[in-house]
Amino acid sequence: ELKLLADVGIIGFPSVGKSTLISAISGSKPKIADYPFTTLIPNLGVVEMPPIPPFVVADMPGIIEGAAKGSGLGIQFLKHIERTRVLLHMIDFSDTSGRDPYKDYLIIQNELASYHFNLSQRPQIIVANKMDLPGFSSRLDAFKHSLKDAIPVVAISAQERLHLKELVALTYQTLQNAPYFSLTEEPVIQDSVLYKYEKKEPEIRVEIISDHLFEVSGKEVERLYYRTGFQSEEALQRFFRQLRLLGVDDKLRSLGAKHGDTIHIFDSEFEFFDK
Repeated sequence: ELKLLADVGIIGFPSVGKSTLISAISGSKPKIADYPFTTLIPNLGVVEMPPIPPFVVADMPGIIEGAAKGSGLGIQFLKHIERTRVLLHMIDFSDTSGRDPYKDYLIIQNELASYHFNLSQRPQIIVANKMDLPGFSSRLDAFKHSLKDAIPVVAISAQERLHLKELVALTYQTLQNAPYFSLTEEPVIQDSVLYKYEKKEPEIRVEIISDHLFEVSGKEVERLYYRTGFQSEEALQRFFRQLRLLGVDDKLRSLGAKHGDTIHIFDSEFEFFDK
């Protein structure tokens, strides 16, 4: 499955001016018309407005209520938002839209929260569009009064290209501080277990049987003994080196073993060589 890769995603209900905005701030030329779902696939554009460094923006097709559950084409659109780091949440504030800006805002927020990957936690800028139309100011004031979230609001007119440079500057600044989000679901861990490595000393027993006779045993010695083929001098010397690394020589000396003493290991007897 291929998913769009963009720095910034423009989201919102159908016909709020998303395509007009991306065409105004980038070289993208999407199809624009005054009816729902004009945009059926995401449009990419590179925003170049010197001295602000360029970044990639995507005009996402309109999201409707229930999109996260598969209503309309919304879930297809939400998938493309996964890789964006900043969201421009565009809302139509004109009287003629017949819509409630704050209700529209809550619906889109709910769809983002209902989808995966914490989309509602992405940094957002609310783009209050159509400031050139009558009734805009009063509706914007009412919206700000209702808004409980600490999200910046920028008033623009995408059609008349008003306040676009301010929007682009704030978007770039937000992008600079935005984290990269994980694209895997992180499970909620209710309980945790701490695993701590504790080095276990090998089980080795060295005992005095009688004068000049000692016995070496233990699971680690047994393992080495039975996996060693004693047909060659090389194998025998390797076995002695491994015992030395396990500290057998030191244990024998601590018990008083001397050069020439007999060491009994399972079915075999060896002479302790210590110069």
